[in-house]
Amino acid sequence: MTQVNGCGRCQTLPEPPEGPGRLFLWPPLGHSLGKLVAHLREAGGAYQLRTDAHCVVVGLG
Repeated sequence: MTQVNGCGRCQTLPEPPEGPGRLFLWPPLGHSLGKLVAHLREAGGAYQLRTDAHCVVVGLG
């Protein structure tokens, strides 16, 4: 079976989390962080911008 989406190094994806939790995202560039926050704001998604860590925390239901 060929996997379409996967990690470039190992060609596998981790199992999806079970239950609620938090996803921490560290975009590589400030420009990417701005685009991510703008998208979440427009989509009405709940998120927390951690400027001290240059990351976005998204709650998963």
